[in-house]
Formats: sequence, structure tokens, C-alpha cells
Amino acid sequence: MDLAETIASLDWPRIRTQTAESGYATTGPLLSVEQCKDLAAGYEDPSQFRSRIIMSRHGFGRGEYQYYNYPLPPLIQTLREALYPQLAGIANEWNESLGIATRFPLKHSQFQQLCRGRQDIYGHLDENAFLAAADPHFVRRLVENLPNGRSLWLFETR
Repeated sequence: MDLAETIASLDWPRIRTQTAESGYATTGPLLSVEQCKDLAAGYEDPSQFRSRIIMSRHGFGRGEYQYYNYPLPPLIQTLREALYPQLAGIANEWNESLGIATRFPLKHSQFQQLCRGRQDIYGHLDENAFLAAADPHFVRRLVENLPNGRSLWLFETR
């Protein structure tokens, strides 16, 4: 079974329920140890990334993250395309229950169209401002808790 099929076969009703009840859900392993090692090994290769953000420079705690260059590595692109529709649906359910009018399109390509022209404080397209978990196009390595005492790992590389 390839990665997209693995993601499609996840227990999405359980993930939706757990997310609604707890604010998060787990999928279990999606990547092999070898795939994780390959991604982690690339972290130090600046040619794979368009930008490196040192969080302390902006008062965001300690750590760093990088934005991949395009085209994305195939594994990251597959994760993005396979996870997005389900996570967008969950985000839409949350927005509806919270009385928020914003709805995310269920196709990633339509979501990208909405993001065109939006930039984060670093001057980069930042789709993650809309739906971070659905768009893992960057690698983040956090070395310490955030100032509010919570840790945030969107994609652990080490």
C-alpha cells in the first residue's frame, strides 16, 4: 500500500471524533523509519529550502524551521495532497460549530488559489496560517518549549 492509500485508509471517523472531543487526534505511523531518516538527513542541505527561520529572532521561543523549495520532495507532496481533503473537512466542521463563516475548499489546488498573494511576516507564502496541519510543506525542529509552556511539533525531524 502506498502512502496516499495508507492515509485514505485511516479511520477518519475516529480521527474526526477524537479531534472534536480532545482538540487533536493521532494517526499512528505514516512514514517508515527509513523515510523519516531520509527527510531528517536533508534538513542540513540548504539547497532543499528557500528560507530558514530562527524563531528567537522574532520572539517566538527557541528553535528553527525551514520552508522547502518547490517542487516539494515527493514524500512531502504526497502527504500534503493526501491529508488535506480530510483535514479541511474537519476544519470546516469546527468552523461551523464555532459560528465561523470561513470554509476551506476540499481540494488542495483550490486552497492554494486562496493563498496566492498572502504572505507571512517573513515575506513567504504561508499556507500554514490557514490550516497548519493540512499543509506540512515545511520541516520544523523545536528545541525547547514555547513561552506559554506548550510544545508545538508540526513535523518532527530528529
